[in-house]
Amino acid sequence: MRKRIFLLPNDAYAHTVFAMNQMQHIRTIILGISQKEMAGIVERDQATISRWERGSLEPSRDDLVKIRKFAMNRESLTWSDSLFFEVPSPSNSP
Repeated sequence: MRKRIFLLPNDAYAHTVFAMNQMQHIRTIILGISQKEMAGIVERDQATISRWERGSLEPSRDDLVKIRKFAMNRESLTWSDSLFFEVPSPSNSP
């Protein structure tokens, strides 16, 4: 999770706003699953999912294919591969 810090007018402190990346957006907003569940889908450990979400590691093509396959098998979900590449809008962030 990346942090953006904005100084507030007339205040001596900073306000932190968290910007959600694509993988965290897909996991939490689109799929509604935990890091542990995502790790099971891609056959990796939870720490790897955390690294994806922090931006210190990127998922492989095979990982993306597994996520896509999982998402497309969910009947209640309309999947678009563009979710892997679009920056989530702030209104969709928790």
